Amino acid sequence: MIGAPSINWYFGEEARRREEALAAELSDRGLRRVHPATVMAVRAFVAAALLVVLGALVREYLVWETARMRTLLTRSLQMDAWLWQQKDFPGLVARLDPDADPAWVRWYDRFQQGRRNWAAADARLPRVEIGEVEMVGRGVALVEVRYLAPETPDRLAYRERQAYRHRAGEWLRTAPPLDWWGAEQTLETPSFRFRYTERDAAAVEAVVAAVDGARAEMLARLGLPTGPEPSPLEVMVQPDQTRAAAPVFSGRRLTLLSPHLARSRLLDDETQALSRPLFLALSRQITRDALADHPFDPRWAGLFDAAQAWLARDVNPFLPPDPKLETGALRQYAARNGPPTLADLHELRYAGYYWWAGWASTSMEALVAYLMNTCGPDRFDDLVYGLSRYDAWEDLSQDLCGVSAADLEQGWHDYLRQWDMVAR
Repeated sequence: MIGAPSINWYFGEEARRREEALAAELSDRGLRRVHPATVMAVRAFVAAALLVVLGALVREYLVWETARMRTLLTRSLQMDAWLWQQKDFPGLVARLDPDADPAWVRWYDRFQQGRRNWAAADARLPRVEIGEVEMVGRGVALVEVRYLAPETPDRLAYRERQAYRHRAGEWLRTAPPLDWWGAEQTLETPSFRFRYTERDAAAVEAVVAAVDGARAEMLARLGLPTGPEPSPLEVMVQPDQTRAAAPVFSGRRLTLLSPHLARSRLLDDETQALSRPLFLALSRQITRDALADHPFDPRWAGLFDAAQAWLARDVNPFLPPDPKLETGALRQYAARNGPPTLADLHELRYAGYYWWAGWASTSMEALVAYLMNTCGPDRFDDLVYGLSRYDAWEDLSQDLCGVSAADLEQGWHDYLRQWDMVAR
């Protein structure tokens, strides 16, 4: 039988003696009461340690999530590139964000088909890497894509920003969110009125400071009056890819894609990326107006376009001196046929054909650069107006540099080899 537990109750004097004995025993062991400040310090240390651990866990998760996102984006880019090379344009469109603006989807389809038709047999899978990634909306990222080995051999390495939306575990190409660029702003100079968004303000303001001077320099090179325009030319810099066109003025308006989205050379900043198409459009308008009453043989069309491109680069204060051109197609042509001749360029009889032959446009740009280096940039007007006076290379060469066409061709070939545009 289990005995009932006993409970000892102490009252009065007996309880006091036991309490004093216990206090004395604790005192003899050296135990002291912990100060409240010490308790608070320990609690603060533990809380800080927990926060550090939590922060490290969050940071590691973000690193993992970022790496995972980059992997998925790279996989999506590679799939799109493969479909593009295979000319599977319905497959490309099927991989777009289903909620993307239909107008943008139509633009994207036309743009990809145009690029693929232009690349023709030279198309290849590009080598790309992911640069900066900006979140510009819920589940939407603006991704800097660097094309280190572009999809066609006649292009230098370049970069562009593409918008992607996260959907069902994938990142799908979509239209850039237009509201992310901020409010529209305007800025005027004696000859220009710029309309642009808040996001592009820094690049536009830098270019505006130099654009009137560049315009005056172009006019002076052609012997034209350098006064301001009677009414400002309008330049719209906007992020809507469906509205951006080739860098050519339509009447008195030029529409350019935001430099934050536009394709640009790998090392170009946004100011340089904006100045290139703007100055090219100005050069085209000014040279076209200069020759409005001086028609020339269509066989000079490629050289005329190359002269416009040279002038745009030469007066651009934002570009470093750099003779390097996109020479992949030219090197391929030279490997098969030898360096192009002046007669080869003159046989491109149809205006605009050089757009579809990368080796020809590169050759002509290199030829204009050689002429200006040899004869002097002050002879630029003689080159442009000479296109309307002469039908043969011999006459143009003698008038411009005082040398025969054969000597001009030999010097041009030496220039191509000097800058490694063709094999030495």
